Amino acid sequence: MGQPLSEDYSWQLSCIEGSWVSGSTAGGSKDDLKSFWTNPQYLLQLTHPDELDNSDSCHVVISLMQKLHDTGYHPISFVVFQIPDEDFRTKTIPMSYSKKKLPKIIAHPTFSNAREITGRVRISPSTLLIVPCTQKRNVEGDFFLRIYSKPHRKDVQVSSMPCTMGTNWSSIVRMFYSFSDTLGTVDHAALASILDAHFFTFKSKSKHKSSLWKALTRKRSKLDDPNKSIDESREEFLQHLAQTLASAGQATDTIPERLNYDKFKRIIRNVQHWKEMFDFYDPDRKGYVDRK
Repeated sequence: MGQPLSEDYSWQLSCIEGSWVSGSTAGGSKDDLKSFWTNPQYLLQLTHPDELDNSDSCHVVISLMQKLHDTGYHPISFVVFQIPDEDFRTKTIPMSYSKKKLPKIIAHPTFSNAREITGRVRISPSTLLIVPCTQKRNVEGDFFLRIYSKPHRKDVQVSSMPCTMGTNWSSIVRMFYSFSDTLGTVDHAALASILDAHFFTFKSKSKHKSSLWKALTRKRSKLDDPNKSIDESREEFLQHLAQTLASAGQATDTIPERLNYDKFKRIIRNVQHWKEMFDFYDPDRKGYVDRK
């Protein structure tokens, strides 16, 4: 996915986590349209052409990644349809079409058992329906769908909530308010404690620590002091991480002393997404990204 990042201006990213479930959302390829339309579906509305482009087109890069299973990777792909305006106004997800009324197919990469497949779409402003699928029906799996689009984000609407906050979000919120002051803000020490509790602390029944924590602290502890253990550098590293996250996106180098709820939520959402992405590339949980 290096191509979009090499452009001379930024891309906007929407990310969605989904699953193919046998007998429910694992509909297979479009060879069998009746079952195909049970696959997960996502609407992408492009209302304006790219501002920094001389053409009247919208540019979108779509990436589909699958999670490694005991039997290896499944053949996967996705189909991108151009939905008529009338259907967008009158139909709701999940949509279904017969062979005679099938919308125009804009992109359909060849099925591959690779971890990740990508496709680039260049089209005039329109509404797209993206359908991730496995080659055979009732093949279960988990996936990440990433959609890169040119600015602005307001012109891109995905039918599913991007980067959901996860099952532990309510617990994170309770911890936020237990640390917050009367203005509803927390300091970096509180953020560090929350990150430690919900992302870097392993459960007592588990034999392994968080692979992301091992990867992060392995390098830093050795750089700071080769004689330090990971546990000794833990608090120092978490404080540094909290300050770095708090200052991200700031117009100046000044680190805000306290974080309100909205800023805190954005930080947690980003950390959660990074951890999920890291876990996808570290299926054996060794704390290293698999480069294959």
